[in-house]
Amino acid sequence: MLDLNDLSPQEQEEIARALQAAMSTITPPPPPLEYRAYYGEDGAITTYTTEDLPGNYIVVTKEEYQQARHDAIVKSGVLVFTHIKNHVLKLVLDRNNTTEYRASKYIASVIIEDYDDIPSVYYSAQAYEIKR
Repeated sequence: MLDLNDLSPQEQEEIARALQAAMSTITPPPPPLEYRAYYGEDGAITTYTTEDLPGNYIVVTKEEYQQARHDAIVKSGVLVFTHIKNHVLKLVLDRNNTTEYRASKYIASVIIEDYDDIPSVYYSAQAYEIKR
């Protein structure tokens, strides 16, 4: 085994320089991350990622990326956080019977399990933004 104390100061410096050069080529600094929020045509966020995916996206801050809030929308290229206070949720009759909200035909305020013997109608939830 090599003892560094047995080497001259010049040899020690050469070894130190060689180690620094080897370490800098082995572990280059990682590229800076670009935090992205991908969104659909209606502006609703579909995913937050640092990957390059197909589709529309905007670059967001690290804090916005870490929060990953799905109550945000993209308006004019800017991430806008909505809040439940700014929206009204309403159950509307779903004539296609494709949603998971099924209510009694006689008492619409009661959501029921999926039983075939109970007369029922289907509703879908619609969110409406409150304009001020």
